[in-house]
Amino acid sequence: MPLRPALRELQQGRCFYCGDRLSGAGEVDHFIPWSRYPDDGLDNLVLADRGCNGAKRDLLASARHVRRWRERMESPAVPEVAAAERWPRHPETTLGVARAVYLRLPTGSPLWDSATSFVPAKPPELVGVMG
Repeated sequence: MPLRPALRELQQGRCFYCGDRLSGAGEVDHFIPWSRYPDDGLDNLVLADRGCNGAKRDLLASARHVRRWRERMESPAVPEVAAAERWPRHPETTLGVARAVYLRLPTGSPLWDSATSFVPAKPPELVGVMG
């Protein structure tokens, strides 16, 4: 994917999920899984190492990942990357979809946290990170 180098730079060469240095090119992951909403906009794409991307698959990430994802969406670097790469972004739509998915989760729904680790969804926490 042509966006991979820009995502790598945006994430300072680290996996979005575990924070380890990326070895190799890294894998582009749809933060809100493609199976839930087909969104290739820059705000929904993160770079992950093979282990994290394979483990997350089409699962929803935990609140700690959502918090970082929201912070990244608000970074002035994101529109700069979108402009430089001529990559579409539609943050209002992406965030709206994320809110619709996360804020309707029943308490205790499993959210992917790392490798084979899941944490229960806590609606009040998710409301807090969704803004």
